[in-house]
Amino acid sequence: MTVKASHPSRLRRRAAAVAVGAMVAAAAPGAGAAPATQHVDARLDYTCRFPSGEMPVTMTVTAQLPEEARVSEEIRPSDVGTSVELPQAAVDELRTLGAASATPATGLSVGVTQGADTATTTWKGTGQPTPLPATGSLRLDTSGDVAAVSTGTPAELAFDAGELDLGLALSADQGAPANTPFLSVSCTPKSPDSGHLATVRVTDGTGTTTPDPSDTPGTTPSGSPDDDKSRDTGPRVATPRSATPREGSAPPCHKNPDAKLPLVAYITGLSNVDKLKGASLIPLSCTQADQGPQSLKVMPDGVHLIQHSTARLFNDGKEQSTVGTGTFLTFGFMPTEAKMILEQTGEMTLDSDLNATKGMGRTDIRLPLTLRLYDVRVNGTPLDVGPNCRTRGSLYSTDPDPARDTKDHVHLLGTVARQPNGAYAGYTLTTGGPLTTTLTIPPFTGCGVDEDLDALLTASISGPGNFAKQIQGQTCATDVMPRPPAECTEDRQPVVIPVPQR
Repeated sequence: MTVKASHPSRLRRRAAAVAVGAMVAAAAPGAGAAPATQHVDARLDYTCRFPSGEMPVTMTVTAQLPEEARVSEEIRPSDVGTSVELPQAAVDELRTLGAASATPATGLSVGVTQGADTATTTWKGTGQPTPLPATGSLRLDTSGDVAAVSTGTPAELAFDAGELDLGLALSADQGAPANTPFLSVSCTPKSPDSGHLATVRVTDGTGTTTPDPSDTPGTTPSGSPDDDKSRDTGPRVATPRSATPREGSAPPCHKNPDAKLPLVAYITGLSNVDKLKGASLIPLSCTQADQGPQSLKVMPDGVHLIQHSTARLFNDGKEQSTVGTGTFLTFGFMPTEAKMILEQTGEMTLDSDLNATKGMGRTDIRLPLTLRLYDVRVNGTPLDVGPNCRTRGSLYSTDPDPARDTKDHVHLLGTVARQPNGAYAGYTLTTGGPLTTTLTIPPFTGCGVDEDLDALLTASISGPGNFAKQIQGQTCATDVMPRPPAECTEDRQPVVIPVPQR
């Protein structure tokens, strides 16, 4: 079909169609003046314990923190990232373990100090699969949301980096698990006094940073606006945003009545679209799982706990996500809005393998998903893409099992590792956590009513290299008696609402 370039309305609609892909780049402008921000960029030296022995490792920590905050105000670090540089000797050791690439997860212990008072928080991050270089060092980047801190005392609040836990999910060629599929590396600062990241000035609202001697510890000074509120002194760490209590905005999430061991959980996340240099929100959605039986299997490297489960997205009575809405500016000035739904077109499987001897494990999730777009509006005017505008097949990613690498499903990877304190950190089916993948978006089909918009949407959105990070919340085991109140509401829906993380 020939479209005349001189037709202004067609041009506007075509320009808007290109921007529809940005469903994927939702943006919300802020309001009001932002407080002064300090930029953290600290290069730190660590000693890390690999299976062959200790090795020097360099880590760079980046973040943004306010220059100043008020007493009891949340101080939330943003844009937190770590970049760990492994020396060639460590890369060579990973290669001897059968690895061709490594997917990092980091847990950086951060001390928050105010005078003699100290609290500790962990800055956690996950990264993308990174190929091992033929020669030279390996740089592994991670990022994630971290918990806020606050204090009841007006004084300087210092943030200092401590021990680092580095988890590496190792993959062989074509994404298959390496001979050693997961490696947990503990690292300590080379110099205990070299980890300073930032200092935030905390005031009582009048600019004062020195506590009033007349103040009674643990209470608020008389005559302040908070007379009737107790105020703790010293730094304290807030609950991470990835485990927030249930709120009214969450969609319904009840069990699958056909499941033998039903679990329900919420998922959300962010997905990059490489062509648009932006990220789309994976809308908060309900997942219904049928937890499979567990079995023990003795292998040369230890005792493994194996489990196969199935699940489905379930919203509005269909196997799909909730509706996501993206609002953004086309070419920086034209308001554009679009809606999307992820539609599950086959069975979702979850295969978990925990090496109980080594304290490490992985979960491989596979599911076929198509992306449907609709209700597109440009500057308030509808752009009719029709009711059947969707990807030609499933979004897909490389499957680590060559026999399953059929390019007709998404593969998500979650890893878990036992920490020095004995607790496990990462993803499991029951506790939730981060899952990552790198997607290919297929061409679009069925788009447009008055004219065929398939090629435009395909050109602007479809293609490989789209990194996605999904966060699953704690599951609710709906049939467990008595009801676990930290996991299930009174009507047996999940308590925990996950929050997207970068």
